[in-house]
Amino acid sequence: MEILDFFTKFGALLVKAATDDSEFGDYLFTHPEDIDRVRAHDERKYQIVSVHELENGSSYVDMTTPCDFGNQPYKYGYFILNRP
Repeated sequence: MEILDFFTKFGALLVKAATDDSEFGDYLFTHPEDIDRVRAHDERKYQIVSVHELENGSSYVDMTTPCDFGNQPYKYGYFILNRP
């Protein structure tokens, strides 16, 4: 899913990763630095999705569950969604 579509559809459900983070924003958990923080979230209560950079420089959100925490090329982070 394109990142703009993701924010439009799921933005209200995002879990905050940081406050006033000018480098990555307040909702991106970085890969691999924040992987332990991400894995600490119970996947029965939260949906974890990965974020990848495409060759054209845009971002893509992989909504596949369960989330693959492996080191894939171009993966740079995760978003965590509250399950409704």
